[in-house]
Amino acid sequence: MTEKTMQDEHGGFARRAMEAACAVLVAVTLVYAGFLACALPRGITEMLSEKYSTADSSPFNREELVSLAVATQDYTVRSHDLNALIAAETRANVSVMNDNRDRIPGAPNLPSNLASASPEQVMFALNHAGEQYVLNEDALAHLDDCHDVISSARFTLDIVALAALAACVIVGARHGSRSLGSALMSAAGIVVGAFAVIAIWIAVDFYGFFTAFHSLFFQAGTWTFSWDSLLICMYPEKFWIGMGEVWLCATVSACILCTIIGIVARSIRPRDVSATR
Repeated sequence: MTEKTMQDEHGGFARRAMEAACAVLVAVTLVYAGFLACALPRGITEMLSEKYSTADSSPFNREELVSLAVATQDYTVRSHDLNALIAAETRANVSVMNDNRDRIPGAPNLPSNLASASPEQVMFALNHAGEQYVLNEDALAHLDDCHDVISSARFTLDIVALAALAACVIVGARHGSRSLGSALMSAAGIVVGAFAVIAIWIAVDFYGFFTAFHSLFFQAGTWTFSWDSLLICMYPEKFWIGMGEVWLCATVSACILCTIIGIVARSIRPRDVSATR
C-alpha cells in the first residue's frame, strides 16, 4: 500500500466520520424543530383542545376548557407563572358558579364578593376544591416536572442545533457540497426511519408506548390522573394523539426540506480550479 493510498483511505474515513456526526446532529435538530412547532404555539393547543377536550365529563364548558388548556400550556412550556394560572382557574370557576354549573361535588367555595376577597381567601377555596375544578397539588407537581424536563431539554437541544449548524459548515467547507448533501439526506432518513418504528409501536400498543415514554422522564404514579379531572378533561388521550400527529407532520416536513437541500447540494459540481488558470 503506497503512502498516497493510505492518505486517501485516512481522508475517506475522516470524511465519512464527519458526515455521520453531522447527520446525527441534524437528525436530532429535525426532531427538535418538530417539537417546537407543536408545543410552543398557543394555536396548536387551542385547536386540539377545542376539538378533543371532554366538556361532557367536566363542570366547565368547552370554551372554558380551551382557555384553561392554553393557560396551562403557558405555565408548563413558557412563563411558568403560577399566579396567571390561578387567575385563569378562578375566572373559569366564577363562570361555573354564576351559571349554577357547580353540581359536581368538589366545587370551590369561592367568596360571593370575589372583588373584595383577599388572595388568601381565594387560594384557600381553590386548594380545597376537587380535581374536577382545579389543578390540584399532584397535577401542579406533574406540570412542574414537565416544565423542568422541557427547560433542561431545550437548553441541551439548543446547543445540539448550534453544533449541527457548525457541523454543516465544517463538512461543506472541508469536504464539499456532495458530502454535505449526503449528510443532510442521511439525517432525514434516520428521522423518518425512527418515526416509522415509533408509529408502528403506537399503532400496535399506544398505552405501552405512552407508559414507556413517560417512564423515561417521570416517576411511576406521578403522571396518572382520574378520567374526570380537570387535567385530563383539558388534555384527553385524543389530544395527545393529535399533538403527536402535528409533531410528526412538522418533523416530516422538515425532513423533506432537508432532503431537497441535500439533493441540490449533491448536484453541485466541484469547481474546476485548473480550468480557471
